[in-house]
Amino acid sequence: TISDGTAPGTTIDLSDGSGNETLQSCSGRAIYIYAGNDTTISDMDLSWTGSASRSGTGVECNGTRITVEDVVVRNRDRGGWHSGNTLLVQDNVFADNNTGVYMAGTNNILRRNDLTESGSGNWDSDNYAFYLGSAGGTLAVEENDFSEAQYGIRISGADDLVVSDGSITGTTYIDVTDGSGNQTLRTV
Repeated sequence: TISDGTAPGTTIDLSDGSGNETLQSCSGRAIYIYAGNDTTISDMDLSWTGSASRSGTGVECNGTRITVEDVVVRNRDRGGWHSGNTLLVQDNVFADNNTGVYMAGTNNILRRNDLTESGSGNWDSDNYAFYLGSAGGTLAVEENDFSEAQYGIRISGADDLVVSDGSITGTTYIDVTDGSGNQTLRTV
């Protein structure tokens, strides 16, 4: 587990010992997990605080059985950039980024994330609140907040993908409510 030292089972503490986050001024990738398996990233603030606007990526990972939870990433070019299998990205704040979250792979879950005010910039680039690069197996996108996104959801390279409200067995479930029934993605 990688955290600010407060998450149970932390094996890598990225704080300065006084509770201060040390990666907020990193202009590239704040955290990059390459070919990682069975890894958890938790309880961190990876927001960009430098002088340039929206710089770098908060957390980027690829691998199998990776969990990203209770992470805050604001004011970045990309909040989260995830590819792999059996990824769980939940209870995070990926707000006010050019791209909120990019996800590709199989059997992945994007749940209860704040993606407000992400998805700004050019519509023909990767600047969406949620960008699905490809999907296989199952994918659940549920109870996320897409409010105030200039560009909401982009699906690219996902062959034979059937998207539903979850009522059709074997389909990809994309829910655009905040968990209480309130729509957070509307036609602009």
